[in-house]
Amino acid sequence: MLPYSSPEHVKNEIKRLLKEIGKNGGYIFAPAHSVPKDVPLENLIVLVETIQNQKK
Repeated sequence: MLPYSSPEHVKNEIKRLLKEIGKNGGYIFAPAHSVPKDVPLENLIVLVETIQNQKK
């Protein structure tokens, strides 16, 4: 999804996934140390900002 989606789609999908997997605080965001080179920087920024802005 990250390499080929628009930033808006990334944001919406992250929000959707967090609702599903983050119920009752059951998810910890811990990305791997490698990111494919074809992922736009803007999509990575949207990913991190969306997760950081979610209510705890």
